[in-house]
Amino acid sequence: MNSDLLARIITGINSVMNTAFDFILTPFRTVSPWPGMLAVSLVTSVIVLIIFKYTSRQTTLKQKKNKLLANTLELALFKDDIIMNLRAFGRAFMANIMYLLELMVPLLASFVPVTLIIIQLSCWFGARPIRPGETFIATAYFSSNYPVTEQSISVKTSDGITVETDSVRTPSENHVSWRFKAGTPGPQWIDFNINGTALRKTVTVDTRIARISARRVQPGTLALFANPSEPPLPADSPVTSIVAVYPQPNFIIAGINFNWLAVFFVLTLVCGFILKKPMNVEI
Repeated sequence: MNSDLLARIITGINSVMNTAFDFILTPFRTVSPWPGMLAVSLVTSVIVLIIFKYTSRQTTLKQKKNKLLANTLELALFKDDIIMNLRAFGRAFMANIMYLLELMVPLLASFVPVTLIIIQLSCWFGARPIRPGETFIATAYFSSNYPVTEQSISVKTSDGITVETDSVRTPSENHVSWRFKAGTPGPQWIDFNINGTALRKTVTVDTRIARISARRVQPGTLALFANPSEPPLPADSPVTSIVAVYPQPNFIIAGINFNWLAVFFVLTLVCGFILKKPMNVEI
């Protein structure tokens, strides 16, 4: 497939997903990320349960799960008889294999939508917006064909961002960085002027959860999928990526800050367990 066509297809998918998640999460734009994460986990569990219901053999799945449970119970019943216990273990092992094989089709069918959801979640919960008054680093990474020490580089910012330091060029890693300070809440931007060409990087300044874009990258299948919130850099640009460093999100339970992806999976499993009976889905 032509690379330009593939890039347009990916950009179109990203646009649809961006719109859908902006619609879902805009009502949950609070200081805490928990309401929004719970809403997405609930929607995800419904989607996955629907996929399981229509891509699996529900009756067969229930039979194999019951067989696995029965064989597992045998292990407890015959724990004092080593021969019977070994036989029960073998039957439980095979029942488990057959049960997992029955799950393969719905799991594979769920892979694409769940992956797209996780990518979108990373834009909302992988980091939090920069608060007014906070400082942050933004870095432009150059192609090996364009040594950073030989380029004409400057920056210009929107009114809500101020430049705090001069540029710091790092020849060993071929990148240049600045430290900025956030001011006015809302969508802000930084223009990186490279050899007379301006490359814009968006920056989100807010006290609530919001969509962010930590990286703007050159075109590439995985890069475009993983960074859906901004259009790609020009393919012939000397800059391969522009990265803004955002603070980590706060999913705190009992004083411990949990990883957002772990929180998503746990909440989705809990919602799925609660909803599977009302939706009449066997898992």
